[in-house]
Amino acid sequence: MIDKCALCGRQGQETHHIIFRSQAKYMKTIKVNLTPLCMECHRGTKGVHKNKRNDLKLKLQLQSKLFKMFTYEFFTKEDIELILNCNENEAAAIVKKLCLYIPLHQKEFRGYEKEQLIRRLLGGRLY
Repeated sequence: MIDKCALCGRQGQETHHIIFRSQAKYMKTIKVNLTPLCMECHRGTKGVHKNKRNDLKLKLQLQSKLFKMFTYEFFTKEDIELILNCNENEAAAIVKKLCLYIPLHQKEFRGYEKEQLIRRLLGGRLY
């Protein structure tokens, strides 16, 4: 079965990085960041690389999906690996510049804060 274009519904012939590699190299192989597009919606005159509205539409969809995937307030690197279905090195690259929340009391959970994590996954901003 061939995936349909995420924008127009035609046959998706190409894989598009929603968060461009230039925005977040560590998102290059993360599956949730990849979407099928037809050639016209990908590289055409109204494609995502030339049309900010379509680019933003995909980014907003990804942002919404990430907020649904990350349901708690804090996450460990291992949680991120499981949720994103990525390996240890990919997760390490994602959390590399994030601050780790370390509680004053050992009973509290420690990890990376949800909004900062999602902001990082989106290349450093929320849409």
